[in-house]
Amino acid sequence: APVSLSKERRGQREYYVRHFASTTKANVDDQRRLLELTAKVPFDDRINHHASLGDLSLGLIRDHLHEIKSKLADEAVTMPFEAVCRQMRIVSGPPEYCKPLNIGLLMFNEQPEQFFPGAVIEVTVFRGSSGRSFAEQRFTGPLSRQIKQALRFLRTTVLREEVHKLADVAEAQRFFNYPYAALEEAVANAVYHKSYELRNPIEINVRPQQLEILSFPGALPPITAAQLRATRPIVARNYRNRRIGDFLKELHLTEGKATGLGTIRTAMASNGSPPPVFEMDEAGNYFLVILPIHADFPEPQPSKFTRILPSSPAKTSLTVRQLAILRFCQQPRSRKAILAELQLSASLANSARYLSPLLVKGYLTFTIPETPKHIHQRYSTTPSGRQLLGEQSGE
Repeated sequence: APVSLSKERRGQREYYVRHFASTTKANVDDQRRLLELTAKVPFDDRINHHASLGDLSLGLIRDHLHEIKSKLADEAVTMPFEAVCRQMRIVSGPPEYCKPLNIGLLMFNEQPEQFFPGAVIEVTVFRGSSGRSFAEQRFTGPLSRQIKQALRFLRTTVLREEVHKLADVAEAQRFFNYPYAALEEAVANAVYHKSYELRNPIEINVRPQQLEILSFPGALPPITAAQLRATRPIVARNYRNRRIGDFLKELHLTEGKATGLGTIRTAMASNGSPPPVFEMDEAGNYFLVILPIHADFPEPQPSKFTRILPSSPAKTSLTVRQLAILRFCQQPRSRKAILAELQLSASLANSARYLSPLLVKGYLTFTIPETPKHIHQRYSTTPSGRQLLGEQSGE
């Protein structure tokens, strides 16, 4: 629209957007999002005029075709390379000017970051809460390889399993600090939905209390920050990289049906973890997924890249909830009152999960030990439990 109707400024034009009841001048981020929405050809399906057919790897293409069990895998042995690429729709243009599409370079080039600097996954594992000590790992190469290598690294160096044997219960309780299914979905979604026109890499930060997956920019309209906080499924959505989604779907790394957030929530709940957090600013500049650590996982996190699976906590290694129970039970408390303090239901399963381990370790005792199921039974912190509380507080 014109900036002014005056003769002097009538030729000057600006973009304007509607924010609720107001019409305001579009800032840089608004303009970027508007251009993304109006672009007739998505970025991943555009011709890359800076690359040539030789930048596509026949080996990577054949490996992909075999992995997805495509009929084209056998035919590709005798077909001309350009014909194979055209069949897969990763090149375009007339025969005298055949050029790779961006999707071809992202999936079938050994170093796509030379064309798209943001096509990288960076993993940082922080040691301790100060944030001054950390280790970094950088994953490059085709997008599918980045996802698999990053997930393999996290699975072998970060994910840990706890096995708790409970009193009077035949089966042991097993849970992870972070469920792999949630992590896999979050990483694949970040690769699927980020903009490869931006130079920002995908950042995965492993902190003592949570794991974060950060990508740029945020979701396309009509998805808002408020919709991300809601638990109901997202129905109306736009996809930034449909071709990337198609290839990842063939590799069973994503579904492409807007089910990712629901899958992450379900995986966290099945593991007994706190619910995930999905954040995006109002301008849609970033998308952040936060996976909180399981509340009953012992602290601290491992200080170096070592796999501990499964592991057994030391005698004095208690979770935040277990320490809270010991503090609460310095005065005798009923089972129902203890679980209410933890904001949990008064079920026998929760009793077995949170109270029985403390009884077995000798940090908690019955006030009527000769009749464990007495109607007036209470739980009380033992002297060894009080001593442990003093050690934890530095007394």
